[in-house]
Amino acid sequence: MELEIEGSNNQVAARDLYQIHNVPGRLLTKDERKELNSRVQMLAEEYGEPPWETWRLIHQAIGVEGVNQLHIEHRDQAHFILGLLEERCSLKYKLAGEAPPEPDLSDEPSTLEDRVSKGGVVTWMAEFPEYAGLLFIMGMTAGLALQMI
Repeated sequence: MELEIEGSNNQVAARDLYQIHNVPGRLLTKDERKELNSRVQMLAEEYGEPPWETWRLIHQAIGVEGVNQLHIEHRDQAHFILGLLEERCSLKYKLAGEAPPEPDLSDEPSTLEDRVSKGGVVTWMAEFPEYAGLLFIMGMTAGLALQMI
């Protein structure tokens, strides 16, 4: 907590008092960490991505040193990063000419609204890869800005 007081001659008015209180939310629960870890393990099994490297990238992007420092406001950012990594691995397979792993067709959206809500950002990034980096930076910036509020 930070307390700033501005005033002259030891006199403080109500408008001179600013209290800035920014407490991070709760730490991720064990189940929430398991959920993230299962997605990291899926990347390792399906695409051969080393789990330690995936976790290192997530920690660097979010700005923490370990999984035990992840707070609830970091969860959506971590899921977004994992979605981008999955998309990157899939595109890497396509560019190499190899067959990517078969998707589970039971989760395929049937209507336009389902497609937009289910994977709109990732799908859009696959269609317009030249803007993928820009969208990632905008997402991280928005996440950090929301975290500061």
